Amino acid sequence: MRGRGWRADPGPGLRPWPDRAPAGRPRCHRHRDRHLRGLIAKAAEAERRQPAGIRYLQADAAAANWLPGARFDLAVCSFGLSDIDDLDGALASVARVTRAGGRFVFSILHPCFPGGQDVSGSWPATGTYYDEGWWRADGAASSLRRQVGANHRTLSTYLNALRQHGLWLDALLEPAPPPEWARARPDAASMPVFLTARCLRQ
Repeated sequence: MRGRGWRADPGPGLRPWPDRAPAGRPRCHRHRDRHLRGLIAKAAEAERRQPAGIRYLQADAAAANWLPGARFDLAVCSFGLSDIDDLDGALASVARVTRAGGRFVFSILHPCFPGGQDVSGSWPATGTYYDEGWWRADGAASSLRRQVGANHRTLSTYLNALRQHGLWLDALLEPAPPPEWARARPDAASMPVFLTARCLRQ
């Protein structure tokens, strides 16, 4: 969070890890907790070295009692939405804490990314784009998603959920991956890899 010009960020390091895995899902808490603690420690150290007035909170972004009474100008979620099982709950929280006219900006692995050699796509190789749900990547280069898994959702699911919670799409970008990433994965880089959106709170 940031003071004046408030910003809430349920992104990396502030992703909610549920206490119970959904039915049929193997537990990944050990890997997720280690990753989470490492990110928060790095962020706290950066704040200690160069104070910017940032306060870090670890909470369930989909919980209805998260940040009660808070109002922000901007909410940002960087590659975190697919880690959240309860998308509706998370977007309801974003809408609740973002003032009318405020912005919600997020980035995700493109829901239409089919993957490439050693890189897992947005959905399992054994399924289709239309098969939504949690899964664990198996691509050698998809190391984090191999450990903690991710939720695949279609593009329409994301866009419809945003609209249902009063977060109207204002801008949409599909940025190309960094040159070094593209050089190492030329087949994957020819596909849409990332999706970034800006929404306005109605």
